[in-house]
Amino acid sequence: MKYIVFDTEFTSWKGAQERNWSGENEYKEMVQIGAIKVENKKIIDIIDLYIKPVINPILSDYFINLTGITNEKIQKEGILFEEALDKFYEFSKGYNLYSYGNDYLELEENIKLYNIQKDYLDNFSNNFYDFKDKIKNIDVNKYTSGTIYKAYNIEFNKDLRLHNGLDDAYSLYLVSKIIF
Repeated sequence: MKYIVFDTEFTSWKGAQERNWSGENEYKEMVQIGAIKVENKKIIDIIDLYIKPVINPILSDYFINLTGITNEKIQKEGILFEEALDKFYEFSKGYNLYSYGNDYLELEENIKLYNIQKDYLDNFSNNFYDFKDKIKNIDVNKYTSGTIYKAYNIEFNKDLRLHNGLDDAYSLYLVSKIIF
């Protein structure tokens, strides 16, 4: 079986989730896409994209504390969302994509936010699936993408940074080896 597990991080502020990002100038601008390409339960490639938010180019202290992603990192390594989308699309051609809670919705929100028109978008959107739908006999609402490995008593052999797209994708990868 071949597939990709991925996770995204997007701008946030204290209380934004509770407000559903309805505060003034609160948009879920993508800041990171972390993805792991898997074939026969082995990692064959990884992509970790940092994205420069445009509407709110300065990350909030809340976001920095939550994710560990700094303004300096974004200025140094960040690219515009459209370029990140193109890279992610190229990376994922021919693979089904799984995220915990269907992160395609956040990608789609950014596509609309930045008014991006790409020929591949219709086909691209048909390959996204919710990882939670593959999980049986576990209350998925008790876990996040970065903690779901704990439900399976999997040992995590590296420093885990919750709310880091690539680390959260790695948590999904560990579980995928059991459930796929």
